Amino acid sequence: MSAKSFVDGLLKSHKVVVFSKSYCPYCHKAKAALESCNVKPDAMAWIEIEDRPDCAQIQDYLKVCYYGT
Repeated sequence: MSAKSFVDGLLKSHKVVVFSKSYCPYCHKAKAALESCNVKPDAMAWIEIEDRPDCAQIQDYLKVCYYGT
């Protein structure tokens, strides 16, 4: 599965998707904020990407989609 297919599939199946790295302090703050909003677990996907073999491709795809080139 390509990084694009992986990301797009998650975005279609969840209202909230967070791509994070376990060592990122901003990701920890985002997770705490979302948990305090009582988002239903099935509506949210929390994806730790640092150990995925396609981590760089996921980051590149997200940059293009949400930050431009």
